[in-house]
Amino acid sequence: MRQEDAAKPDFVKARDDWCLVFALWCLLMGLVLFLQKWCFLKASEHMTFKVRCLLFEALVYKQPAWFDLRKGRSAAQLTSVLQDDVGKLSGLTTEHTATKLEAFLGVVLGIAIAMAKNWE
Repeated sequence: MRQEDAAKPDFVKARDDWCLVFALWCLLMGLVLFLQKWCFLKASEHMTFKVRCLLFEALVYKQPAWFDLRKGRSAAQLTSVLQDDVGKLSGLTTEHTATKLEAFLGVVLGIAIAMAKNWE
């Protein structure tokens, strides 16, 4: 682009408009990413808490003889299950799932846009 073309008011206005659009788009994407991570974090916390509560409730209502039937049912091992194994469930709603969902929706939306544009 030549020097005199860059000084035209139309070019400067268009450049400023596109810079503003890009800055707003970046802010919107930052907000959406924050909300996505926050929602997945809350879902993970809620699911883990609910499963721990259900497991603890199931353990409380067991007959005392149930704890003596097998070796793996000592108090230490059962609290380990409450701590470690249930914590592994939070992997279902972590950032990996969010990334997979984002990629899937990106592909679906891209195909939808391509089909809409080619329809004309």
